[in-house]
Amino acid sequence: KGYPHLLAAAGMVLERLPDVRFVTVGQGPQEAAIHALHARMGLGDRVLLLGHRPDAVRLMAACDLFALASHNEGLPVAVMEALALGLPVVATAVGGLPELVEHGREGLLVPPHRPQELAEALVSILTDDARRRRMAEAAARRGSALSIDTAVQRTEATYRELARARSTSG
Repeated sequence: KGYPHLLAAAGMVLERLPDVRFVTVGQGPQEAAIHALHARMGLGDRVLLLGHRPDAVRLMAACDLFALASHNEGLPVAVMEALALGLPVVATAVGGLPELVEHGREGLLVPPHRPQELAEALVSILTDDARRRRMAEAAARRGSALSIDTAVQRTEATYRELARARSTSG
């Protein structure tokens, strides 16, 4: 998930915006190394590493934006959840992320392995309230389009259309 790059970016953001706080959730085989890196960087309670949390979505709902520094991804559910919550997304442009987030609309996409660019994107949203609000509104619209209810409605409409076409052609 690119945690070393996310921590590096967080450190850069905190140099410019010391009141910002980062909250991370998740666990994996690199957890001990990530905690050690966090300690070496002296991030303290400004970057919380909470591990696995069953209430991750509730925690995200209290945030101003969502960041993901992955090197590889498919279609990450966490990003879909962030969009549904109306959170602007700052993420790496890997895998299916460009399909979920339009750069400049619902958030910003940066190349992977570039914590400086990730930090700059985060700062640019965190320091521009109007931009963050516009992105949040666009994120909520995009998240709504990704909802299961919307997907079911689209599927039902497609089946109705196919059934109508079949009944008129035969």
